[in-house]
Amino acid sequence: PSQIFYLLENVYRTFDSLAIELGVFKVETIGDCYVAVTGLPDPSNDHAVNMARFSHKCLTKVTEVMESLEAKLGPGTSDLRIRVGLHSGAVTAGVLRGEKSRFQLFGDTMNTAAHIESTGTPGKIQISQETANLLKEANKGHWLTPRPGIVSVKGKGDMMTYWMQPIDPVIDEMNVNCQEPIKRKSARRLSNNADNWGQSDLGIYGIDADKKTRLVNWNYEVLSDLLSKLVAWRTMKRMPLRRRRSSNKS
Repeated sequence: PSQIFYLLENVYRTFDSLAIELGVFKVETIGDCYVAVTGLPDPSNDHAVNMARFSHKCLTKVTEVMESLEAKLGPGTSDLRIRVGLHSGAVTAGVLRGEKSRFQLFGDTMNTAAHIESTGTPGKIQISQETANLLKEANKGHWLTPRPGIVSVKGKGDMMTYWMQPIDPVIDEMNVNCQEPIKRKSARRLSNNADNWGQSDLGIYGIDADKKTRLVNWNYEVLSDLLSKLVAWRTMKRMPLRRRRSSNKS
């Protein structure tokens, strides 16, 4: 539980910074769920576009956060991904009075957004038809890819949804073309190293090369920390104990 708390604390801190940067209003966190809204409390005509960009940045930044926490939380942390679900519509908003009053949102839009998120896929942004229509009106239709099949949402029935990635297709294609030779070169270098060690496969016992490297690095960090503490403890144990006696002279 303490590791989960530490992980969520770092992830939510990153999301908060992005929300301030992009003018997104953070509503609340419910366990491992981060709830945010645009167009409230200040109205905005491009609220769908702003939320799309915020979601994409969260998806990108969370990968960096997970990689930075791997040395502390263990191998496999960088493999964690988040699901994102977007829906647009009317809500009832207000501050519930009480001992711990806070701003909250209610209505069918909130429930639908939760279902859109829960039926999504880790590492992807799923949006509803309503949000897709707003993005198309803002000339951002090239951000959308229809999800194959129909998504069944409790209380709503079957819904048409989309995968959303706010990147210009021309720039995206250029990035792919630039990175492809690097990927091929890296794969060839890893393959040669594996052959030199008498291994035809990059994986050992079902673990690929990247995970093996992260596992070795994590164990190295843990052992180094333990050895440092052991050395410090032995050094303190060998130090002579000095006692001082206090005397009162009149």
